[in-house]
Amino acid sequence: ILVTIAYHMRRASLIFKKSGKKIYPYPFDFKSTNQSFSKIILNPINWMPNTESLNKTSFVLREIYGLLIYRIL
Repeated sequence: ILVTIAYHMRRASLIFKKSGKKIYPYPFDFKSTNQSFSKIILNPINWMPNTESLNKTSFVLREIYGLLIYRIL
């Protein structure tokens, strides 16, 4: 059983599958918001840079880099 944060599941699954192991994914800690997409996009305050947005961008970029590296290797 592969237990990891839902956001990391794709990358973790690739790693385990490449090693030849059979996995049973069990993701947890799904991230969501209570706001609708249109409310988020239409609010001009959401377009202002802030530290939380920088942290999220950094998190996403690390995941993308990890996926690329594991696909290359």
